[in-house]
Formats: sequence, C-alpha cells, structure tokens
Amino acid sequence: MSKGNNYPYNIDWFKKQEFCLDLTDPNYKQPSTADLVFLIQHMGWNQKDISLIVGAKYTKKSGSSAIRSWTTTKKHHVQIPYSSWRLLLVTAGIVSQDNVNNSLNNLKS
Repeated sequence: MSKGNNYPYNIDWFKKQEFCLDLTDPNYKQPSTADLVFLIQHMGWNQKDISLIVGAKYTKKSGSSAIRSWTTTKKHHVQIPYSSWRLLLVTAGIVSQDNVNNSLNNLKS
C-alpha cells in the first residue's frame, strides 16, 4: 500500500480514531481500506495470519479471497465485517476485551 497524503501512519494516532470506537458509540466510523492495510502492515500480518484470527477461508495456493476483497480499492472491494475488524483490533492490542464486554453491557441496558 502506498502512503496516502492525509494518512499519518502513526499507531498512537490510529488508536484514537473513530474506527477504533465500539459499534455502539454514535461516533463510530467504519475503517477505510487504508486503515485496515495500515494495521496489517504495522502488525506484520499476512493473509494466513489474518485468516487464523478472523476465521476466513485460506489456502496455500490462492490465499484468502475474503481478505483480498477487504484490502483492495478496486471493483471487488468489500467492507470488512465489524466482527472481523474488532477481532483484529483486540489481537493487535488496540482495544481490549474489556471494551467488548462493556459494549455488551451497554447493549443490555
């Protein structure tokens, strides 16, 4: 991924963005492709790593079509599901499992 002019590529900045908020937060925004690719690169993950984290289908021969669709900006782009995004954030240490538990409690209230 090439670095865009407006993307700071700083993990401290990244952690404070609206795409790291909980889905129940009214300020939550979906991550862009650039946000996802930055996280992947920052963590040093490959398609196999991501597929193990989120449970996406992966083969040695062709990798993961789901993950490719999340990380492309071309015609076949698909937004990463919130559950997969959140798993990546938890695994990366960007958000904690406590945040997820708190969200569940907020939904029950």
